[in-house]
Amino acid sequence: MHAFVPMTNHVHLLATPTTSNGISKFIQCLERYYVRYFNQTYKRTGTLWNQWGQSR
Repeated sequence: MHAFVPMTNHVHLLATPTTSNGISKFIQCLERYYVRYFNQTYKRTGTLWNQWGQSR
């Protein structure tokens, strides 16, 4: 990761992958970390996001 900019409700990242699936693996790692943090903080379990393709 070259740079990041924290905003009020999201973050901008600048990264160059070293493998063909590097960005997706990086995002997957961030998502897993955030779900664990969120669930521990708010004493809950389960996923935070809908499955891809499902309507809200």
